[in-house]
Amino acid sequence: MGTARTEQDIERRVSSAQDELSKESCRITDEIEAFEQFVGRLEAIPASSDQLSSPRGMSALKEQPSGSGAGKLREAYESTVMAVPHFSDDYDETFYENLTAEFGPELAAMIHQADHIDDRCKSMIETLCSNAIQELENLAETIQAEQEAIETCYSKLLDIAVEINSLSTTEFAAADFGGLEAYWTRLQTLEISCDTIAGDRQEVIKMHDRAVGSVNTEASLTHYLYEELPEMHPILASIGILGTELTTIQSEIETRM
Repeated sequence: MGTARTEQDIERRVSSAQDELSKESCRITDEIEAFEQFVGRLEAIPASSDQLSSPRGMSALKEQPSGSGAGKLREAYESTVMAVPHFSDDYDETFYENLTAEFGPELAAMIHQADHIDDRCKSMIETLCSNAIQELENLAETIQAEQEAIETCYSKLLDIAVEINSLSTTEFAAADFGGLEAYWTRLQTLEISCDTIAGDRQEVIKMHDRAVGSVNTEASLTHYLYEELPEMHPILASIGILGTELTTIQSEIETRM
């Protein structure tokens, strides 16, 4: 692969990663706003003085009357949390399935079975929504940090790629041993720089995974963010490309030393 092509390939990989991060940032913002709107709608729903219960059972009450407190809660939830633009693509869940995923099976079953909601239930839901918003805000901060880390790595890698491109056009046949040794030493320095960037990148990946946990899945944050890309580690893949270019030029120099 030519080194000019290498620069383009790195730019393509990084651009694709940045696009995924921008999309995820928008999705997170939509979900935060949706939960905030839901809480506002929830506060306006009158609470019953009776405890949350349903003697008729879940199967008989899959659709609560729209005028009931529980019915209004469902309408509020479906028109906010379940109405984000990416809901069908990312979740595609029923009301009860999504409620279970967000609030847990016990509270979801209580809400799903009920004719009405009481203050205790509303308080529990508001607390869980607050927790969900906090988790999303933490994720948003990590995504922003990831965007900045990707941009920093890209800048460093592009500088290395430009220098490799310059070295690849050098007429090594015209250089004496001292000149060849200087070129080889410079390439070794660039290789060390690539290794340093790779090590730093791996530490950032671990730090971001620790910051957000498993993002409600069994996958790492990196897998969650970049699973649709050809390489799940676009920066490390780019470093691998540069390493190959460095090795090729070093080999050429060594044959002439």
